[in-house]
Amino acid sequence: MIETTVAQLRSRSELLRSDEIIHLHDGRKREPIGYFVPERYAKLIEEAVATVERQKRAALLKRVAAAQAKDPIGDDSAGDGF
Repeated sequence: MIETTVAQLRSRSELLRSDEIIHLHDGRKREPIGYFVPERYAKLIEEAVATVERQKRAALLKRVAAAQAKDPIGDDSAGDGF
């Protein structure tokens, strides 16, 4: 993995042609910004992101199902969400 700043990434075009994942930092604040992933690894990253999104949705649906189970709606009433 290559550690670099955004300014260096812009000025050095050979970094963009690299097969390495690039960890980007803000040069002034010295804070991590994110990663630049070459196209070679795009499929792997997309699969990982899709897996995380599915897990988030499943957790949310479990919370919704649990909340609905606690608050049944009768024939003459409307659920209030609590």
